Amino acid sequence: MNGQTSYFTVNMRPMCRPHVIVAFYIREMLCLYMNDITNIVPYGIKERFVPSLNNLLDTALFSFEQANQIITTPLPLPYACLCKTLLALWMLSFPLVVDYRLGWFGSMAIPILIGLALMGIDAISNELENPFGDDANDLDLLELIHNLESEAMEILSLCGDERGKARFAWRKMPRFYDEMSPKPIRKQVVLLEFASEEVVPSGSVTPASSDAEEE
Repeated sequence: MNGQTSYFTVNMRPMCRPHVIVAFYIREMLCLYMNDITNIVPYGIKERFVPSLNNLLDTALFSFEQANQIITTPLPLPYACLCKTLLALWMLSFPLVVDYRLGWFGSMAIPILIGLALMGIDAISNELENPFGDDANDLDLLELIHNLESEAMEILSLCGDERGKARFAWRKMPRFYDEMSPKPIRKQVVLLEFASEEVVPSGSVTPASSDAEEE
């Protein structure tokens, strides 16, 4: 073939991202436990609710892709250099065109305030370039995940699905995860099928043990 080999290496390892796999299994569960008009699966999901749930799942995937695009798309370096260069030139040249007859407020205070405002906008824009991470001013995603877990467990309780609720439990949040959130998060939801027993000192109380005592 014109001196080119007809063999090439193909990577057969799965490279799908975790959130796509989770969405696939959720959609599979929706179709598996969908209840048709004959009502042969009393514990299943009504057929009219499945399209709405699928739309919510598609919206979640789209939002995840948007967040991933924000993280992976850096600010163009020429644009950042241009903004900082123009800001520096403006600050250096502005005192040369100030009218001294405006007084100390008009010729000193106002230019200083304008310079501080422009530098503040530049600093804030750098921080908002990527709001996802572990910095102090980033979005607290751990708190949002914890709220979602709490609401999901509460929905299982309100629906009376004790069988589904029994498959989950609360476990103590690892300390390094707890320290990443501005607000204290002491527990997390785990699937009992894959979770190990929580080993704690005698007499101590954990979220899992306290929930078991309440039941």
